[in-house]
Amino acid sequence: MDDKLVDEPPQVRLRGKAALRAIQVQHEDTMLMRLYNSYIYTLRLPLPFFFLFMFSTPLLLSFLFTAFYLLDVDGLSIPEDLNWGKRSSWWENVYGVTGETQFKVFIFSLSLCTTFGGTGVEARSPYNLLLANLNTLTAQLVFVFLSGAVFHRLSQPAEPVRWAQVALITNDQFTEHANKILTPGVKSHKSFIIRMNLADPAKMVLIECKFEIIYRCILTAEGHHSPFISQVPLKLVRPEVSYLKFGLLIRHIIDESSPLYGMDFEVCSDLPIIIFLYCTKL
Repeated sequence: MDDKLVDEPPQVRLRGKAALRAIQVQHEDTMLMRLYNSYIYTLRLPLPFFFLFMFSTPLLLSFLFTAFYLLDVDGLSIPEDLNWGKRSSWWENVYGVTGETQFKVFIFSLSLCTTFGGTGVEARSPYNLLLANLNTLTAQLVFVFLSGAVFHRLSQPAEPVRWAQVALITNDQFTEHANKILTPGVKSHKSFIIRMNLADPAKMVLIECKFEIIYRCILTAEGHHSPFISQVPLKLVRPEVSYLKFGLLIRHIIDESSPLYGMDFEVCSDLPIIIFLYCTKL
């Protein structure tokens, strides 16, 4: 009986922030998902790096296929033209570094990526014919994704609204909304106010606008010890607007039913707030 006893360390249930740090998020790690994540990362690059990536992608693709073409150089028809870039000493230096054959094969691969042609190099063997077709198909596929990336970065309209960088918490007793709740014997409440303006009021009108402010907080459910992140919508005084031309003050009354009720200004100064705007732009 004693031989079957195994000393096992007691399992301690983590709580609070330690439980949040111990959470492991499992996600797909396939090659397709990695390509998708790389494409999304490219869309969010700063504009100089984004343009650098756009121009360097065909060059990198040509370098890759050049290495495969050189595995069967005899299957390529490379013209021995003395005037093919040999009139200047600069091209002689280029040939001295890369090699004349390697450089011509690279230009051939690059011409297939850009569909320019005119290199004089031709694929003759079945291996190079298949590789040339794969080179062209891959370049066209990359061109589709690059065109979508450029359209996403440059052709989409600018952000229609601009939100204030600072939100206010004030008594706000001089607005028509605060005056409606100011009855004798009832104390006034503070208001959470944020301002939004249209980016171009002269050319832009928003219709059927719906606003939503989400407060993210960490809660612990009754009977459970592990906290979780909850998203609580704040009740707005005016959550919908049928026509918006210039800007609007969005208000939330901090009364007893508000999740912000009882918070001091230090806590409110660092609130995790998410603001949504659903609208149609004219």
